[in-house]
Amino acid sequence: MEKFEGNILALDLATSTGWACGPAAASENAIPAWGTLDLTGGKKVTEVEERYLALDRGVTGLIEHFKPEIVVYERPSPNLFHGKTTRLIIEFLCSLGGVAACAAWRAGVRKIRTLEIKETRMHFIGANPKRQIAKQMVVEKCHRMGWMVDNDDEGDACAVYSKMRTIVDPENAVAVNELMIASKRRKNYGQAQT
Repeated sequence: MEKFEGNILALDLATSTGWACGPAAASENAIPAWGTLDLTGGKKVTEVEERYLALDRGVTGLIEHFKPEIVVYERPSPNLFHGKTTRLIIEFLCSLGGVAACAAWRAGVRKIRTLEIKETRMHFIGANPKRQIAKQMVVEKCHRMGWMVDNDDEGDACAVYSKMRTIVDPENAVAVNELMIASKRRKNYGQAQT
């Protein structure tokens, strides 16, 4: 893949959509901005179409603010189609990517990418455990990296951002290996002491 110079906007699509945005090519210490889009607007119940509109507006606002060159999100897990997930929830979650991609395209972003959940987890936490365990591990990893996310939606978006950086700028990718993180802490500590 070609190198990019602009920002990456990474999305963890759900009713509570996590987002992370930061440079595609920068020092390996680059820290993204992150947050959450509440697609319900604080209401207990909303129509699905209201949530789509909230995502459209939220993604558009993020693009206007951060001016990303790439928008990336995880595709829904194939496991979504097993178990107790209802047809309506499956349809909703599978539709969010299209809404986000449409908003990005309308706002002028022409590089829209998707990632598999498994490849993001393997990159960021080195494993692909069950959903709840993975989400906890991702948040813990973010915190060890100094990315003090408030919830797993933001953590997952940061993991997607980190994975996309390894694709577009592998030489300056964010260090997620535990030994590299510890080495950076020692290096930063030594610099702070001088």
